[in-house]
Amino acid sequence: MTDQYWSEMAKDDINKTNIGDVGTDSSKTDAKNFDVSKLTPVATMTTGENDNANLPTKSTGVRGAVYLFRESVTPKGYNPSADFLLGLPYAAGDGTYPANLYVYPKDAIKNHYFLKFKKVDKYNTTTALAGAEFEITRTVGDTTLYAVVDGKTAIKGFEPESQKITWVADQNSATKFTSDENGAFGVTGEPESHIDGVFSGLSTDATYGLVETKAPKGYTTAFNYVGGKVQVGTSEDPEADSAENLIGDKPENVLPHTGGRGIIMMVVAGILLVTIGMIAYAKRRNANA
Repeated sequence: MTDQYWSEMAKDDINKTNIGDVGTDSSKTDAKNFDVSKLTPVATMTTGENDNANLPTKSTGVRGAVYLFRESVTPKGYNPSADFLLGLPYAAGDGTYPANLYVYPKDAIKNHYFLKFKKVDKYNTTTALAGAEFEITRTVGDTTLYAVVDGKTAIKGFEPESQKITWVADQNSATKFTSDENGAFGVTGEPESHIDGVFSGLSTDATYGLVETKAPKGYTTAFNYVGGKVQVGTSEDPEADSAENLIGDKPENVLPHTGGRGIIMMVVAGILLVTIGMIAYAKRRNANA
């Protein structure tokens, strides 16, 4: 909007009052306004892997270039930033320009995400299990990353307050999560970002999992996701959200459940063996007679 900006600024009604800070000016009705509804975009930019986008950093014409920035697509979990104007700098007296010009439009966080788990008995999901220890994982292609929470080595129970979550490849750095007396454990974080190749935060589009490093007494570390997969909750009040993932642990030395396919097959096989034995015994007895 270079031409429109300088055309408006050249008018006689421009004065110290109406080009003041609109945010603090006592006479906001006198502030200079621009109709930007008919402007034609000159470029569309998408932030890259490091959440940034690059533009020219200097004015090459006779007047300083002025750009209006408007966010058209907002990352999930954020509200869009406000429109803003940016004027590119002129050359200094020696003909040089600033090497870089940094602008940081801020998107306000709209939602917090959370991973909430409950450790239960595999065969009786109403029985909560305390003392199970886990690492939370995130899968990126063929790579498994591990959650590190605000530099904490361990968290017991579910953390409802938003934490800084970083995903790393080093399993030894992973934060250990321990289920509390209600079987609960997990963490809350901000929407996901990806800067300098490092993932942070949580996303409803990502694939998460668990590694059980310590089972409760009387149970094995073999577990299953009762719901089939890990769900990510989205809420300003994680305690009120129903996105809770049940994690079932198998008891040690347990027989197959009555009515299950395993026990039915065992019963059928037993009946067949008894029947075959009885037939063989009857044949031998008849032969001897």
